[in-house]
Formats: sequence, structure tokens, C-alpha cells
Amino acid sequence: MKTSRLIFSLFLLPLMMVSCKKDGEIDRELNAKENQLVGTWNATSVVGQLLDANGEVQDEQTITDIDVTFVFKANGKVIDNEGFEGTFRVENDRIIISYEDDDDYIYDIVSLTATEAVVLFEFDGPMGRTKDRYTLVKQ
Repeated sequence: MKTSRLIFSLFLLPLMMVSCKKDGEIDRELNAKENQLVGTWNATSVVGQLLDANGEVQDEQTITDIDVTFVFKANGKVIDNEGFEGTFRVENDRIIISYEDDDDYIYDIVSLTATEAVVLFEFDGPMGRTKDRYTLVKQ
């Protein structure tokens, strides 16, 4: 679970409040970018960069054999390839994914079209600050 979140550590976050309506309903309409995300997205590559304390790149690796999938639903929910569910929203060109049992995951949108997305995810990992650039395609 943590692996896919850190790998796609993609989307794909201030907490979205889900109302007590019928199961699957949300208390707001999706915005245009959120609607554009609705569907299944598969990562085709990730470029991972290890940064030093000044933000300079120390090491870089490209991975093309990656198993990361996100299903964004019209009800504001998201499911990852490991079956974990959360909610999503887009604010200020950031995709925010909130998992009930974990922190929010924030992905900066570099580009977003009907069929392809490029997002950045930064996090502090065991080897230091990491910046990952994901390329995703919509099924």
C-alpha cells in the first residue's frame, strides 16, 4: 500500500468532506479538471530524482516497467491498483488524494490532456528528499 502511494505518491489534497448522503454521493460538483481525470489512468514511466539539501539533483533514474493505476470516479472517489480507496480533488493545478488512514498525497500537474497526464510528487523518503515525475495515460 505504501509502495504505490509513494510511487504514485500520482494523484492523482486538503481533505474532501464526504456528506452522509446515499452511498457514493458527494456534496459538491466536480470541477472541469476533476471531470477530465474521471477514468482509469496507468503510469507508463516515472523519473525519480534524489535531491540534496539545496534541492539540487544528486541522482536520477527512469523506470518504465511500473505497475501504478488509479481509477478516478465521478463521485469524487479514487481507487489505486492495490485496492485502497480515497477521495480526490483538484485545486490550483494540484491533484489531492486523501486516504482515510493516511496523510494526503499532493501531485503537481505539469500537463493534463484528455489522454495523458504528467504530474510531480515530492516526498521525504529513506534516502532523502525525492521528486518523482509520472507520465500517465488514460485507458
